[in-house]
Amino acid sequence: MVRFSTMFSMLVFLMFTGSHSEAELIAVQDSNVVGNGNSPQDGFNVTRDTISGLEWLDLTLTTGYSFNEILPELEVNGSLEGFRHATRDELVGLFASAGIPDVDFWPGTAANRLPTMHLQDLLGITSPGFPQPDLFSTLGVTGELRGNGHQTATIRHNDQIGAAFLPDSGSFNPDSFESEIGGHWLLRTVPEPSSVVLLAFAFAALAHVKRDSIRRDDCRVR
Repeated sequence: MVRFSTMFSMLVFLMFTGSHSEAELIAVQDSNVVGNGNSPQDGFNVTRDTISGLEWLDLTLTTGYSFNEILPELEVNGSLEGFRHATRDELVGLFASAGIPDVDFWPGTAANRLPTMHLQDLLGITSPGFPQPDLFSTLGVTGELRGNGHQTATIRHNDQIGAAFLPDSGSFNPDSFESEIGGHWLLRTVPEPSSVVLLAFAFAALAHVKRDSIRRDDCRVR
């Protein structure tokens, strides 16, 4: 039984330490995701945040849609079924996972540049040269309501600084507005199977050890 106790302790340790490991953003290709039909800029159309368990759609796949137009695409049998608009707090989590230290700092900081570029490499650049020729921007509509529309969030960089602006920074689009230089911050929740698998394995190991123990006891009795 000592052997099982050691095994079970190791599994529990892995189960709980694994869920608190360092954040990592991973590029994923989902062939079922269509969007506007644009090809992903890096060959992958989804970015998985391994800490939050959220998957973020490339913003370049949703340019040209107004808020009203994209809603049907998020429904069952839509080209983006399973996705929804992100909240402010979810964007805060994404920017943190990307390692962007200075959020809502105008016009941006040098410390933001590399992590912002990395996040844009994953999610795509919707508007190169906007709002200035040297800026590479990723703009998108969020799920945060304001007035007769929804607020936007932006990340961008040039050769000196990077910036990340949350929805409450003031910019918003009417829900009927179509933009070719901005997309939508869309995400979906991915079930985290690792803890369930480890727990199932632990119970299977327990059952196996118990069977072995019963067999050994039977042998001793005989």
